[in-house]
Amino acid sequence: MITPRATPALAVCSIIALAASPARAKPAAAPLVSVAATPSQVTISGGGAKTIVLANRGPAPVAVDISAADFTFDRLGRAEIGPRTASPRSARTWLTVRPRLRTIAPGATADVRVSAHTPRGAEPGDHHALVLLTTRPVRRGPVAIRTRVGVLVLVRVSGKIVRRLDVGGVSAVRTGSSRLLQILVANRGNVTERLLPRAVSVSLIRAGRTVATLPALPRDLLPRTSGRLLVPYRGRLRGPVRAAVHVRPLRASLDGPGAPELRPFVRVFGLRL
Repeated sequence: MITPRATPALAVCSIIALAASPARAKPAAAPLVSVAATPSQVTISGGGAKTIVLANRGPAPVAVDISAADFTFDRLGRAEIGPRTASPRSARTWLTVRPRLRTIAPGATADVRVSAHTPRGAEPGDHHALVLLTTRPVRRGPVAIRTRVGVLVLVRVSGKIVRRLDVGGVSAVRTGSSRLLQILVANRGNVTERLLPRAVSVSLIRAGRTVATLPALPRDLLPRTSGRLLVPYRGRLRGPVRAAVHVRPLRASLDGPGAPELRPFVRVFGLRL
């Protein structure tokens, strides 16, 4: 799923209250709408297709409107759905979703079929879009709640697949009584790089001794984009240190068809805390 800080699962979720309940209405004992999508990220090779399973975990029937949408990540990995300018690697117009509407009973599941139609001459590598699932209660109640869940779809076009990650530096930003380290990372390849938990870490070194090793928060980097990995730091170090950034990329066998192996590497930078 896509969250404000993108996780490996990659899904976007936002809840919108469309109507206020009367002052005397009692609060609901259970959520009116609770739908999960599995998997929350799919990779389709060329003109293939995949199935997404929807599960209604709420106490009432729910209707789900299904569509394809564009999205982008900002520098910190937060997702923006439906940007004004679509990415040049958008696959939204390539996707067909069936059906466009599902009604799911409490405790039941339903399938959604997602197929890709790759245009001739498409550039090799990953092209991205969302399958946007907008839910709404079937029965009327005192509060109308709609939930949006976005399942990331990567369409991988065959050809020369390139993986390359560059680390450009590390900076420290003070946030109240603590500090936040930011690692600048660029994806120079043509496939999405999933930086899972502990895939990237920073070792703080002073006088030749490693004082602390801190994991970066996970995120995804789309092809030919750059962004910042965030590393919370609450330690007591002050002044100049050396920051060794350790990168352990996802194994080729887990990175989709045709992906080459990308070896772990380390980059060292000066940093003032």
